[in-house]
Order: sequence, then structure tokens, then C-alpha cells
Amino acid sequence: MDDTLNKKEREILEKIEETKKRFPYHSVQPYLIQELEELEEQLEEIRKKKRAEG
Repeated sequence: MDDTLNKKEREILEKIEETKKRFPYHSVQPYLIQELEELEEQLEEIRKKKRAEG
């Protein structure tokens, strides 16, 4: 289970980085902010599960 959580954590971190790279310099579109927030929430859930297991 721990390997699965670690893999998901890495995948979400990669998606967060990819999403941030799509942010324009001038004004960020609301859908990008929402996507980033959703990914960060998923990451937090995985980290909570890891803390509960460890």
C-alpha cells in the first residue's frame, strides 16, 4: 500500500508542476487555478493516509 501511495504522490506532484508551467505570466485562468487546487487537495489526502499508516 505504501508503494502505491508513494507512486500516487509522485504522479500528483508531477501534475502540479505541469499545471504550474501552463500558467501564463500575466493572468491565470480560473480553470488552471481550480485544477491546481484539486491536485493539491489530492496530494494532501495522500499525505494524510501516509501519516496514518506510518
